[in-house]
Amino acid sequence: MRSPSLARWLLLGVVFLSPTVLAQTAADLSLLQGLSAEDRQRALQAVQGSRGESSDTAVLGEDAAQSGARSLGNQSGVGARSAGLTSGAGDASPAKQDQAAEAYDETTGLPLFGYALFGGKLANAPAANIPTPSEYLLGPGDVVRVQLFGNQNETLNLLVIRDGAINFPKLGPIQVAGLRLDDVRQLIERRVSKELIGVQANVTLGPLRSMQVFVLGDAQRPGAYSVSGQSTISQALFAGGGVALSGSLRNIQLKREGRVVRTLDLYDFLLGGDARDDLRLQSGDVIFIPAVAGRLSVAGSVKRPAVYELKGSLRLKAALEMAGGLSAEARRGQVLLDRVNRDGQRSLQELDLSLPANQEIELRDGDRLHVQSVSGQVDNRVAVLGHVRYPGPYAWSEGMNLSRLLSLAQVRPSQAGLELYPVLGLIERSNPVSGLREWSAFDLQAVRAGAQDMPLRPEDRVVILNRGHIEYLAAPEVSAALRGELPPIVPLSSQDRRSYKAQAAYPPSTRLPQHQSVEPLFAGADQDSRDQRATRPEGICPALVEVAKIATSARALTIRMMLSAEKGRETEVGPQRQRGSMGNSGASDRAPAIDSLEVAADAPARTVQAGADTITAAANGEAEISKLKECPSVFREAPTALVYLLERGVSLIGEVRRPGLYPVPDGVSYERLLASAGGATDEADGTKLDLFAASNADDGGASRFQTFELDPAERSRVVRPGEIYQLRPGRSLPEVGAITLRGEVRFPGRYLISRGERLAEVLARAGGLSETAYPYGAVFIRESARRAEAESNRRAANDLRDALATATTKGVLNQVQGQSAAFLGDLLNRLETTPPVGRIVIQADPTLLSAQPEDNLLLEPGDELYVPKRPSAVTVTGQVLNPGTLAFRSSATARDYLRQTGGFSKSADQKRLFLVLPDGSARPLQISAWNYRQEAIPPGSVIVVPRDAAPLTGLLLTERIAGIVSNLALSAAALVTINK
Repeated sequence: MRSPSLARWLLLGVVFLSPTVLAQTAADLSLLQGLSAEDRQRALQAVQGSRGESSDTAVLGEDAAQSGARSLGNQSGVGARSAGLTSGAGDASPAKQDQAAEAYDETTGLPLFGYALFGGKLANAPAANIPTPSEYLLGPGDVVRVQLFGNQNETLNLLVIRDGAINFPKLGPIQVAGLRLDDVRQLIERRVSKELIGVQANVTLGPLRSMQVFVLGDAQRPGAYSVSGQSTISQALFAGGGVALSGSLRNIQLKREGRVVRTLDLYDFLLGGDARDDLRLQSGDVIFIPAVAGRLSVAGSVKRPAVYELKGSLRLKAALEMAGGLSAEARRGQVLLDRVNRDGQRSLQELDLSLPANQEIELRDGDRLHVQSVSGQVDNRVAVLGHVRYPGPYAWSEGMNLSRLLSLAQVRPSQAGLELYPVLGLIERSNPVSGLREWSAFDLQAVRAGAQDMPLRPEDRVVILNRGHIEYLAAPEVSAALRGELPPIVPLSSQDRRSYKAQAAYPPSTRLPQHQSVEPLFAGADQDSRDQRATRPEGICPALVEVAKIATSARALTIRMMLSAEKGRETEVGPQRQRGSMGNSGASDRAPAIDSLEVAADAPARTVQAGADTITAAANGEAEISKLKECPSVFREAPTALVYLLERGVSLIGEVRRPGLYPVPDGVSYERLLASAGGATDEADGTKLDLFAASNADDGGASRFQTFELDPAERSRVVRPGEIYQLRPGRSLPEVGAITLRGEVRFPGRYLISRGERLAEVLARAGGLSETAYPYGAVFIRESARRAEAESNRRAANDLRDALATATTKGVLNQVQGQSAAFLGDLLNRLETTPPVGRIVIQADPTLLSAQPEDNLLLEPGDELYVPKRPSAVTVTGQVLNPGTLAFRSSATARDYLRQTGGFSKSADQKRLFLVLPDGSARPLQISAWNYRQEAIPPGSVIVVPRDAAPLTGLLLTERIAGIVSNLALSAAALVTINK
């Protein structure tokens, strides 16, 4: 029969529970309710009696009661620590709890071996399900569960009370404390079968008792702990948070009644899985952790580099075995021993492991072993990159030649958008004298045909090029780099971006303080170059950095001249420009004009460091960035190859199907070079060839120009790097283009023109003008005039800006009224933002053109003509009270129109009035009483009243400002006419 008041008594007694009772789980409450009345009374006495025992340690307050209650639910082998048992019972800080998981030696950067064991979650593994061994000794607090069956079916939960007995109903007290579980089982089964007729018993253990043990010394949280009755030394260590970094893992002592009964070496368990010394604990046991006696570190090419604890004498061979043995990359003949000598100084010894005596060297506290690794450099390899099917490294063997390597890598044939460049291939190899990596060229076509071959050396690198690589030589960013400019961004293809990131993400080979990366397949010869590549911004093409390093050399000037001749027009990258042409469109024998190279000195730029040189990086805008080409992967892998290819370049211009800069090896003929460029066009002159060669030491340092006949001997002439070949056109080609007619033309549209054609002829082809046409107001626009106007506006803006700066320096600007200063700012803004029109004053009336042939304009491709309808208004603009457009009256004068706008404003300059006529010409207006001249005002005219520049006289820009205002007015009038 169960007593309903037992649970209430137990809850009231929780505050006073001893460590023994604190170990019971919540399930024990229901189990204890099955006790007999006598047993319940004994349990209550045990609970009440525990108050006197616990008073020696501490009185448990509310927090301690909560901690004790939590321990009721913890039947793991480690158990929760009972709060209040010692002054160190508080929880450790998070930093201290994580110390075991982050145990690294600050000096070497190596992990402290073994301490990470206590950073896991083994302490939380439940122990309630662990089978109880037959050798288990029962004691007070244990519950013996007896299941009776036969004539009587009942399950009894019998508590071992303080005197060591269980109160068995109908059998009386039975002493079980100190007996093994097997002995208790036999004892109870024997008495039941003997004294209870027809009843048999099955004896097991219920929840085990808890017991108090002490974890002391260099523990993370030393103190007293309540643990399960089956707990071992290691489980108690987990309860204490593990071993502190200052504590020993190899000399953990179990003390019982003041004597050391066992010493636990955790290295036996960690390295060999031997747990024989992990004894089961008894109540009152003390686990003492002494300070660590000594440590040594084992680093480098071992399987488990770490800092290890010394125990007694340890020889070098055993230390390496403790570190897992040597790795496959270990250099067995070289182990470095760093130790502190007896005089307090560190010394380094180099040991050869092949000598047995060195393996028996006894190690000391503080020793540092480092096993050297074999070199990551592969001595017997060559590599191929570029336009091949299988790029990468290949094994080199004695007698290996270039043709054999190319057959293995399989040169890719030309295909759409990706054509092979068969004229030249590259080999990079080390110079045995200087030690530098140098490039050399070979004839790829001859090698593939078997006409040539060459032996390879270890570490040779072969590059096979395609047309995309050759076209990159003329990219605008390469021209900029030749002037010392680097663009802010060079786009990468997705494949190059993945390759670049992969090269920068190689895992470290060992956990040494100085990490070393695995060498990429195509890395440079030294570690510095690899580090530079790994830290280089992703968007900067490394080949451009190499090109920029030669920007101040004479060879860069020669290359720039060849590139400008190949483009035959102005080349611009960023704010700095390069102009160069080899303009000989006719068939004369004169030398082509080679313009000088111009480089602006005031361009905004940024600088970057490239080796020992400072290189300027142009501050291009997004529009310029969009023009840049992707950096080919071959120039990212072999940056210096770009410089070598530029130096080997020969330029083909003129009537060539694919003009450009072509790098060549030695011995290539002109005829073969021309064939690689697609041959000559049908318009080429097949009898003559122009040659320009830059200064060369072989020619006495002088540049030369030569025109020679293209006979078979000259076609087979050997070309040399730095030469420029121009193929002339075979005849004078007619200039063909188109002009645009708009407005009041009978058949507006685009009309093809030929060289020498004039305006009247094209108007006749367009059917003439319509009846409503106003030829006097025709607007004729030419691109060359537009460029000239834009340049004029730019110079005017610069002059005005310089004048303002000068006036500010001299203090003149401070005397100018604010309104006049705002006028200057507005004028400068209009100069910089108003688009140039490029209008030319012409005669567009076909009748007048036939009568006056000298006015019949010679046309150019791109010309535009707009013929408006006859207007019926006159515009008055500028400094009048009410500027606007007024109805045209044939009898009205300029005074009449000005009077209609309300007259002049206070800021008007009445002496500088001018009239913009419909054809775009301008005339001054003289309307004052003492200086009056009658001026006809045709429809479509614009009367301009400029601002009075008198307040700005001190700026010495009065005349200049008047001209600027006039030009802006002419442009505005033309734009108004075109946009109607």
